[in-house]
Amino acid sequence: MVVIPSIAFDYFHWGLGLQIVLASSLIGAVFMIAYLVKRSLPAIMLAHFALNFIDYVCVIPKLIFNLY
Repeated sequence: MVVIPSIAFDYFHWGLGLQIVLASSLIGAVFMIAYLVKRSLPAIMLAHFALNFIDYVCVIPKLIFNLY
């Protein structure tokens, strides 16, 4: 129940590169586990929005996440 939605989540991020795919697979798994625990889709949608907002506004500098 966690693996298939995580892979589906990755599919939409494939064009952004392997580093993003790995990060989104971890985040997708966390979102799915949170959904299984809370059974609240709006909470997961809000968490996804919050992550996108933090990324787009550059609250955390992208340089921190460079692995190379």
